[in-house]
Amino acid sequence: MAALWKSDGARGRGVIRSVPWRLGAATALALLLSATLMVAVAIQGQRIAGDRASARGEATVDTLLRLETILELTLVAENGQRGYLLTGEPESLAAYERAIGRLPVALDETSARLAAGGDPQQVARFATVRRAIESKLLELSETLAMHEAGHDEAMRALVRSRLSRELAEQVQAVIGTMRRIEQRARAVSRGEADRARDRLAMLVGLAIALLVAVAALTAWLGYHAARDLTLRTTLDSVRAERDRVDLLRRELSHRIKNLFAITSSIVSATARETPGDTRETVAAIRARIDALGRAHALSLGEADGERGAVGMAQLLRSVAGAYADAPEQLRISGNAAATEESITPIGLIVNELATNARKYGGFSRPSAHVEARIAGQGANGFSLDWIEFCASGPERIGASEGFGTRLLDTALQQLGATIDRQVTEAGIAVRIVVPRQHEGPD
Repeated sequence: MAALWKSDGARGRGVIRSVPWRLGAATALALLLSATLMVAVAIQGQRIAGDRASARGEATVDTLLRLETILELTLVAENGQRGYLLTGEPESLAAYERAIGRLPVALDETSARLAAGGDPQQVARFATVRRAIESKLLELSETLAMHEAGHDEAMRALVRSRLSRELAEQVQAVIGTMRRIEQRARAVSRGEADRARDRLAMLVGLAIALLVAVAALTAWLGYHAARDLTLRTTLDSVRAERDRVDLLRRELSHRIKNLFAITSSIVSATARETPGDTRETVAAIRARIDALGRAHALSLGEADGERGAVGMAQLLRSVAGAYADAPEQLRISGNAAATEESITPIGLIVNELATNARKYGGFSRPSAHVEARIAGQGANGFSLDWIEFCASGPERIGASEGFGTRLLDTALQQLGATIDRQVTEAGIAVRIVVPRQHEGPD
């Protein structure tokens, strides 16, 4: 036990020395968690940047499609009008009318889209395109009106005029410029989105590595915390076992002293009873010592045939009867069942009461006696009134405050029982109450 205690003490000092390491590991864990949080914030930022770049790219594609639609509608309107003037076919006129009906809506939507994009140069370029298209539509409308009025010469002159060609070329040139700008913007947005995705992938990989490190460090800390807890639990168990062994040692010493004292008292009392017959004296002494041995074994729960439920009257007579000089000195009334688990603590209690009675009280002289009144309360609960009729002086009172009393209190605690001690004019009265539904010590 001493070696084990020394070994565990050294391990306990190892636990104390490991505190700075655990503190450093906890600090590293906090730093890793902080770094993981920062990476998570960076990941969120890159995700937002990538989303914005993708949104700009989508807006650029939408603008390109709208410019293509406007240019296509302008060409359809011009070709439809020219076809009608040359052939007079209603289908060409219908195509012209559908195109000029859709162009204002397309122009308005594209203008609003560019204004939302926030590029003033593109807004200005589109304003030029819009003015040129509106002028072109006006020219188409005028030539159609001249044809309907029969002014074909004036109509042909207007169609062949330089102004008509310049308007068409201006529209195509400005839209071409805007298309190239939007395509470059689309390429830039796509590149930004690709770079954001690359940075996001790198940050996600870093976050995974940090999380793995956090998990590993947490597991390491958990392992060492569990090990330290196990060491502390082992130390507590060793201390408890040491205390239990010390209590047993003191109890054994106390019992041996009592046995010597009782044996001496038995020898002296028996010698006084049979002063002239040595053989009779020896036989009486042997019988009483044998009875004392049986009572001691029963008080430890070791007597043969005494396992299982035992009646309290039997227990009292087996344990306490050996301490009396005559059977009439122990007067038992009532009975109750004592469980196997409670035999030992009850035996200790009765043994302590009988020992003190033999030394100082109800068994100490022929004129003294003990009344033991037992009352069962069901489910192995009972009360015991131990009343000694003798003259109890200061010696008895002081003797009840030593290790025997502490041993008695320990046994009572095992039973969950209560005790009440009173010194009366006749001697001493002890009342012990064991509660109902007692299942014995763990």
